[in-house]
Amino acid sequence: MTADSHGKITEEKLEKLRKHLGEAQPNLQAFVSEASIDTIRHWADGIGTDNPLYTDESYAEQGPYGEMVAPPTFLFAASRYTSGFVRGLKGVHTLYGGTEWTWHQPIRRGMRIRTETTLSDVTEQDSSFSGTAVQQMYTTEFETDDGRPIATADSWTFRVEREQATENKKYSDEGGSRTADWDKSDIQRFAEHYRNEEPRGNNPRYVEDVAEGDELDTLLKGPTSVTGGITFIQGWGG
Repeated sequence: MTADSHGKITEEKLEKLRKHLGEAQPNLQAFVSEASIDTIRHWADGIGTDNPLYTDESYAEQGPYGEMVAPPTFLFAASRYTSGFVRGLKGVHTLYGGTEWTWHQPIRRGMRIRTETTLSDVTEQDSSFSGTAVQQMYTTEFETDDGRPIATADSWTFRVEREQATENKKYSDEGGSRTADWDKSDIQRFAEHYRNEEPRGNNPRYVEDVAEGDELDTLLKGPTSVTGGITFIQGWGG
């Protein structure tokens, strides 16, 4: 690799990356490896949920699981790969794309979590953001200590060239990105929504109870704040 190819997507780099398709990736130290009372509570606080199934032991014991459980997205804190960590293509910028989850069982209090991650896909794409882009996908299997499956996560990122994105003015403030401008009535409306929210808790909604056209509750998150960001990182680990 030549010095002037740093940060660029080249066939040489892609070929090197694709040689690792299907291979187990090095295990990274996760922020959490056990669903304890505290780690569950920190995650619940971080995503802004006060569902008592995740925060109140006595309440949860009377619920459908008979014990305290973690929000399903808790597993984001149990693997770096699920939220945008990548290997290969040195110097090429990474944009987190998303994660598709399949859960096999609830995440129960006291459950110890093991993971195994493989590089599952590398696909070239055209992008208005940076010209050439690469979609890079990892598949992570979550298991208990005794090998019972907990969940499967397919996580993908987009790898783009910073220099090309800059030339396309995608990193520029020209044209302006409109930021929200909340007035007092907006803040009052948000506060009223939060006051009236009713976590379903021990009253789960099953798929067979929902018909086409039913109106579901609106789940409000935000407005985003520095405090909210810090709280989330306390649960996720950064």
